Amino acid sequence: WDLALANRAGNGAEFGAGASAAAAAASSSTGVAASLDPTSSLSGLLSPASPAAEQQQEQGGPDPAHAVMVLQGLCSLRSKSVLTDVTLLADGQRFDVHKVILVSCSDYFRSMFTSGMKECSQSEIELKGVTAKGLEKVLDIIYTSSTSIEGDDVFDILAAATHLQVMPVLEFCERNFLRNMTAANFTDFIVTARLYNMAGVLAQIDKFIAANLLSIADGPALSQLGLDQMLACLRSPHCRLREIDVFRAVQLWLDARDQQQQCMEQLLTEIRYNLIAPSDLVSKVQLAPAVMANARLHSLLLQPLCTPPDMWLRCYREQLVCVGGRDLQPTTPGLVEDCSALLLPKPSQGATAAVAAAESSLMSAGRSSSTIRRHTLASLPTPVSHAQCVVLNNFLYVLGGCVTQCAHAESAVNAVSRFDLRFNAWYQCAPMLQRRAYFAAGIVMVNRRPRIMVVAGRRKEGALQHCELYDPEANCWTAGPSLGQAFYSHAGAVYKDTVRDLGGCFHSGGC
Repeated sequence: WDLALANRAGNGAEFGAGASAAAAAASSSTGVAASLDPTSSLSGLLSPASPAAEQQQEQGGPDPAHAVMVLQGLCSLRSKSVLTDVTLLADGQRFDVHKVILVSCSDYFRSMFTSGMKECSQSEIELKGVTAKGLEKVLDIIYTSSTSIEGDDVFDILAAATHLQVMPVLEFCERNFLRNMTAANFTDFIVTARLYNMAGVLAQIDKFIAANLLSIADGPALSQLGLDQMLACLRSPHCRLREIDVFRAVQLWLDARDQQQQCMEQLLTEIRYNLIAPSDLVSKVQLAPAVMANARLHSLLLQPLCTPPDMWLRCYREQLVCVGGRDLQPTTPGLVEDCSALLLPKPSQGATAAVAAAESSLMSAGRSSSTIRRHTLASLPTPVSHAQCVVLNNFLYVLGGCVTQCAHAESAVNAVSRFDLRFNAWYQCAPMLQRRAYFAAGIVMVNRRPRIMVVAGRRKEGALQHCELYDPEANCWTAGPSLGQAFYSHAGAVYKDTVRDLGGCFHSGGC
């Protein structure tokens, strides 16, 4: 049992995970979750996690199977009331248990049985403020690390675990608490999570609200959201909706709450109006009374309809975009101006499958893939190869490169194009200070603001040793520090906000 507690403390994030997975797989339309065999849960929890652990076991270390056997034995003794030394009463129901087990995982019972309280000598103890169902589930988790959860059982379990101060059970509840949450009942979960100070659960609910705002907006639960929750939702990266849909949800919330002018302005200024199609701005946004009545909001609509470089586009569909390059077919040599998007498979299919499918599609542009769907995007303004691509604020930038088939960057350019997936269109940005190809690029933070950084590279005159920084807010480039030596054809990556450049060739020709 001590080993079980030690492993549970060290692997708190996995405690009861087997129960959660099995229950989710066995859940039905009524929300009933099947219980998990304690053997499978504990064997998965306590099994060695590495070859080193297996080696330790072979050298005389603790055997996890022994802990499983002990817990199974204790559970069997409890079910037969063998060697139980106290009876707990809740709602008139009796539960025969072992004091030592309760003391080992409950601060409540540790104080009761070790501090000289009168209950330490009683054979029966009646618990107030705990339901029989909640106590039964808590004891199941204490003895087996798992339990079955049906309907609203989790609320009884939370109440019992909080009253009895059984922390492992509270952790179990946090992992299983949101299983039955929907767009219609999520507010009930908010109330309970706040009552029991479940910060982790509240954070997950905030993500759920942001991800399901459109569904919530069509139901009565929308009006129960507070102003702070709505603001957090609009600022969340998990809010992956079209901007016009975000505006519609805000408008419905304002209508339902009949909010004052201050609340109205706070929310409506969070809308990124420059990301809304001009037709929707005219027909759906401009005519809204809340917008027309507020001078500041109305002024936002009078700004240029083009998307400013610093605007962050909400990502509502994840895609892999293939841009330009060189055609290596001997019969049709030349540069490629075509662009295409690959819709990635669902995460449940696994990262390996996604990578394999993407590589397959990239290698066979003319063949369809059974795993990913491909569709054609707007062509590049100019065919280009040996360019660099980065994503900033969910916009795709294509930087520099060569515009003819050349071996030494004789046709390198300084052009910068930005792709807007909403309108399937390319827009020209401010050009780089130097023409370059065979270089590296990445996103870095400068004074907490994102910047595109390009490093070294090559042009007709030779290799470069300078870097440049692009400010999307000002739409301009500034010269960065010298690298001390000119090089090109190197690999680059950003790690912990630091640009790492590896390998490459020097101006003299060496690598």
